[in-house]
Parts: sequence; C-alpha cells; structure tokens
Amino acid sequence: MSSSAPPRPRSALPSSPSALRRVMESLPPSKEVLEVYRAKVRSFEEDERRWQRRLASARGMAARAAQAEKDKDEKEAELRALRGAIVEMEGAVAAERKRSAKLQAENDRLKVMMTANLVVVVGGGGSSK
Repeated sequence: MSSSAPPRPRSALPSSPSALRRVMESLPPSKEVLEVYRAKVRSFEEDERRWQRRLASARGMAARAAQAEKDKDEKEAELRALRGAIVEMEGAVAAERKRSAKLQAENDRLKVMMTANLVVVVGGGGSSK
C-alpha cells in the first residue's frame, strides 16, 4: 500500500468555503491537474492559430471583394461614357445625313437648272421663226 496520510477526521476539515479555498490555494497542483491545464492551453493555442488563419483568409477575401467592386464601378463608368459617346455619334450621324440630303437636293436642283440652261442655249432658246 502507499504511504499516504490517513484522511482527516471530518472535524479537522475547514468549516467555511473561504477557509477551504485558502487551504486548496496553499496546496501545490498535482501533475494530473497541471497536465489537464497544459492540454487546455495547447488546445487554446491551436484554436487561436486556426482563428488567425481564418481571419487572414477573411481579410484576403474582403480585399479581393473590394477590388472587384472597384473594378466593377470603373467598368460601369466606362460603359456610361461609351453609351454617351454612342448617343453623340448617333446625333452627329443624323445631322450629317440631314446635311447630305440637303446637299444632294441642292445638287439635283442645280443639275436641273444646268440641263434647262443647256437646252435653251443648244436648242436656240425657243421659237423664233
């Protein structure tokens, strides 16, 4: 058998919780208790490392999401500018078509006048008998 101290008689135990706490605090922790707490500390350290990795990953994802949002906003601004340019070009094309139609009409009118003048000059100008 082991040479452990015999249990104290019940009357020798501290009677109040604070007295019991003082007695327990004065005792050195057992190897088993120390190993339990060491295991808990290792577990907490591993948890902290895992959470740190997750936090770093989340920061990276947040940075990529912010960059994607910025890129999207830039593309949308570029699209708005291009759409505005298209509207301006459509207006310029319509104005050019209108100007071209006026020039074509003026050209046709001048051709008719030249043909009429040519007929008058070549044909003798009319009926002089």
